[in-house]
Amino acid sequence: MPAFAIILDMDGVIVDTVTSLYQGYLAILSRYGIIGNRSEFNELNGPSLDEITHILSSRYTQIDSEEKLKQQFITLHKTLYQDASLCHGVIDFLQFCKDQHIPIALASSSNRANIKVIFDRFSLYTFFSHIVSGDDVQQAKPHPEIYQLAAAPFEQKVIFSLDDSPKGVESSLQAGLISVQYCQDTPLINVHSADKVSSFNEFRQLITQPITWFNRYSQYTFAISEFDFTPFNEAIDVYWQTHKQKSMFNGAAVLCSGLSANVVKVTQCDYKTVFYIQNNKSSQLAKHFFLFGVSGYVIKEQAILIAQRSEMVSQYPGYIECPPSGGFEKELGIEAYQQQLLKEFQEETAHPLEHVEEVITQGIILDLDANQLDILSAIKISDSAECIYKDNSEYQSLNLINIHSFKKIIQTDRALPECYIIAKLLGEKNENWS
Repeated sequence: MPAFAIILDMDGVIVDTVTSLYQGYLAILSRYGIIGNRSEFNELNGPSLDEITHILSSRYTQIDSEEKLKQQFITLHKTLYQDASLCHGVIDFLQFCKDQHIPIALASSSNRANIKVIFDRFSLYTFFSHIVSGDDVQQAKPHPEIYQLAAAPFEQKVIFSLDDSPKGVESSLQAGLISVQYCQDTPLINVHSADKVSSFNEFRQLITQPITWFNRYSQYTFAISEFDFTPFNEAIDVYWQTHKQKSMFNGAAVLCSGLSANVVKVTQCDYKTVFYIQNNKSSQLAKHFFLFGVSGYVIKEQAILIAQRSEMVSQYPGYIECPPSGGFEKELGIEAYQQQLLKEFQEETAHPLEHVEEVITQGIILDLDANQLDILSAIKISDSAECIYKDNSEYQSLNLINIHSFKKIIQTDRALPECYIIAKLLGEKNENWS
């Protein structure tokens, strides 16, 4: 089974209708003596036609009949879909996914008739496992219903979505998907999206990377649920007794079953369950849960802290990493994820906490190969802090290096996948990056 699935929007993603829709929207409103604008059009990009006509009729007293307005938009759409062209690169992308056996669904606010026009014209049915239309939902975007329905048939717990509207992105974020915004027409940006792309080639590169953003929020809350591990306990115990290292301790741990925007769905367990899932990635538990922890990177002036992981660790031994990282300790509580990270920071670097000026949550990242989600945060330490690092049981060669040098090192040495996320993030934030 492929590691992930994909859900695509149609208008503005598969077919290039946005420009024509905007011109049609302006023309229809002008009949009522109303001057439309790009901001309002972007607001209406995502909701169903019924909702669009209701919003406009409620907003403008010049519109005397909501039904007449709706009929004008229906006429516009009929002409539009008969003449619309495919977005550049879409067929090559769909063929790539078909060749790689990556399942794709459609989640479009358009009605079934308009979808059928496009899918018949361009012979698209062969690329899609199923279709959810605006006719199939009670609530339009940004409500998550359409993406929830489109995601439900997939067995994969990792699902990417590609939508061009901020409301569509919000819908897929609420549905717990890795929401990517298609920005070819430079609409308003949803800052919580996992990423943004301007072409299908960029999207293909993104989905084939070993690590990606899941979403980007500055704060997360947690929904704790119970899970019956009883049917798996015997297998977990046998694996633990057979494969554990002497230094391992079976303490409390946390697993993640998914997200809904910035709400993280977690289940408490013990470490031997985590160890079992970590090393049995085709197991039923691994199909249901992500491993879950905290990660960070330490910034001092224009330098970043790096280290080499011990050869004794269970994942990525000997790789370059940006410390700190770790799991959740029961004593601190799941909600205190920044405190969890600072505890790891103090243990791994021996920095006193008074050196820390700020901890800034950046979002959640997914290492697909490791089946691992981490809340990623930046730790800014004082420019005047004295930094003397010593090797420890987890790391060696801890060193603050210039951000420019960091980019070069991770391109030539073995580095944890999240190092590439951090490098790109530093570039986005203009931290003296060129």
